[in-house]
Amino acid sequence: MSPFDFDDTKAQTYGSREQFEKTAVLLRMWDSEAVTSLRTSFGRQDMTGDFYVVADADSCYGVDKVEFERSHRQVAPDIWTKTVNVAAYQLSENARVATVLQSGARESVVDAEPGDWVVKHIGGEITVVKPEHFRERYEPRHG
Repeated sequence: MSPFDFDDTKAQTYGSREQFEKTAVLLRMWDSEAVTSLRTSFGRQDMTGDFYVVADADSCYGVDKVEFERSHRQVAPDIWTKTVNVAAYQLSENARVATVLQSGARESVVDAEPGDWVVKHIGGEITVVKPEHFRERYEPRHG
């Protein structure tokens, strides 16, 4: 598979469903350059520095501290909701998608399938979301 390029011309704007909440716990690293490897439902994820461990629906993954706090609002201890819109579209073919943060740090590589959603977050991070999870999390935004 060739490298994946997000196609902005295919994307539409989606917002987080108001009732969709996630549990997130901040992990502070003693060394800001330290790399922590996580095993997630989509494969290995490498986190550098402080990050949140996020659990929502039936998945668990890491999110860079700055990226997470910029796009979420805390509603209770360790409970958060997303506050920003994303751009997204469904794939029509297989793709290998690398998650790269705004800082340039690479977190993971995901083999996506037709029907999976590719989501571009604030700051440019690209992630892959299975169709059933996308419907739970997001709804179209118009205007």
